[in-house]
Amino acid sequence: MLSIVTLFSCNDRDEIRDGINDLNARLDKLEAALPQLNEDIVNYQDLLNDKLLVMGYSKADNGDLTIELSNGKPLVIYSGEPSEELPVMSIGSDGNWYCTIKGETELLLQDGKPVSANAENGKTPEFRVNKDGMWEYSYDKGLTWETGIGVANPGEGNVSVSVFDNVLPSDNNQSLIFQWTSKGGEVLEKKIALYGGLNLTIEYGKDTPVVFGLGEVKNFKVTQEGVERIVIETLDWGVKVDEKSMSVAAPATNKLGKVYNDKIVLKIFSKEGYCRLVTLPVQLLTTTVEKNSAKAWQNFLLNNAENVLLDYSYAGYEHGEKAPADGLAWGYKQINVKERMERDNLTAREALIKILDENKLVRVSNKGASNPSARIVIYFPAGDYDLQPKGCTDKFPEIYGGRFVIKGEGPSKTRLLMSSPVGTNASTAAPLLAIKHTNSPLNVVNSKILANVSADAPKGSFQVKVSSVKGLAVGKWVQLRLRSSSDDLLKKELGPIYRQKNADWSVAGTPGLNGNSENGNGINVMEFHQIKAINGNMVTFYEPIMHEVNTAYADYDGGWGIREYK
Repeated sequence: MLSIVTLFSCNDRDEIRDGINDLNARLDKLEAALPQLNEDIVNYQDLLNDKLLVMGYSKADNGDLTIELSNGKPLVIYSGEPSEELPVMSIGSDGNWYCTIKGETELLLQDGKPVSANAENGKTPEFRVNKDGMWEYSYDKGLTWETGIGVANPGEGNVSVSVFDNVLPSDNNQSLIFQWTSKGGEVLEKKIALYGGLNLTIEYGKDTPVVFGLGEVKNFKVTQEGVERIVIETLDWGVKVDEKSMSVAAPATNKLGKVYNDKIVLKIFSKEGYCRLVTLPVQLLTTTVEKNSAKAWQNFLLNNAENVLLDYSYAGYEHGEKAPADGLAWGYKQINVKERMERDNLTAREALIKILDENKLVRVSNKGASNPSARIVIYFPAGDYDLQPKGCTDKFPEIYGGRFVIKGEGPSKTRLLMSSPVGTNASTAAPLLAIKHTNSPLNVVNSKILANVSADAPKGSFQVKVSSVKGLAVGKWVQLRLRSSSDDLLKKELGPIYRQKNADWSVAGTPGLNGNSENGNGINVMEFHQIKAINGNMVTFYEPIMHEVNTAYADYDGGWGIREYK
């Protein structure tokens, strides 16, 4: 025994532990999906036995269909072939329950006998995973459990299975045709009429979610048809509905301490007791919307269609979510500018240039200097440091490199001054400090196309749909970019100052190359984003999109695209 145990290294034990943790996590995911599966089976049976009606349906972009049932519950029909380990239920032409796992369809038995699913004497199966990781099902609400359908293996899929193979609207759109496959490959179907005449529509425009400041009250127009009773399901929000209007009052305090999305759910009932769900998506801010504040600021807080301000709160280190370390925590070497000034009898400007030059961050002694990993803290103790003193007509050298921190003593204690700007006026003055890299995104060599954007996206959203995610990865920095010479787009960009296209304007010309640079003719929109998530062909960024994405503008290089950003 001891000799066997010693064959396992630390890495082996870590791998075994990781495997156990992974399996437990997958089983947790599987068990979390079982309540919905069991509810779907009940709804499935009641639907086929005419105990439930279909109130309406909606189809998502990926083809998934959400069926609204008359008990107020949704039934999701996932598109594509199931690749999951959850049991896929069906009712055979004999009226008995069948179960499909891993492509094998078998009768579900109780005491060795088939079990009917009909309305008069039928039973409903319920599923679970036992302590040994085996599938079990019960027909008596958990008093006894049957086995024999295999091992629950959550590693084989993503736990989202439909109880129907397909759902099709009828030719007149008055009913839905539900299809499923019985044992032996026979395709069965049932047509179920759509229940009409129960609706409640809230007119809240195209902005979703509707944004509220603390304590803010908004009123909406509503139209109702066949509504006998309304039950409002919400926490903290005040809601009042009458025949033609709806009033919503936001909470006076934000308990989460951050902006969050919520849903106000209205359950509407017909006189027969049939139910539909109507939702109003809302978002609660952490501040009030002051009526006397600038209109542009109010529109920004509310994130409505009139908003013209961009959201730069995501800019900076770690997207503005936390303060950076001072560099010493990363093991960087600290260089004191004031000590260097006193030691070598240098001005602040001379001392800083010398420090940057020694670390190959400016092109003074080394014309090709570009240090991507300087690993230094350039420290300015309390005081004033004039980096562009009077009489100095040369602009400060451009800094090329990374992994360095310019650090002061604290707010109001250290000031970097520019007494003599280089340039004739404020619009042409050179910046005090310019930090650059050598891979300009305007150069076509550094900006190869990775994907074309295939769907529109509003300004302020975080996602774009692309033609392909090949070459994209979570954490990767990219350009979201458009080049166009569309006159319609030019009118939108220039707004009221647009008169007519002037052939002398570079923006009016057809985009093209100027050497290796794409900074030539046409309208240029360029944003820099880091990818937070990829789901199918949907790419999610950490930061909001700063410009509306309209795929109609595709007159150059395929229109909106995602490009390399080094």
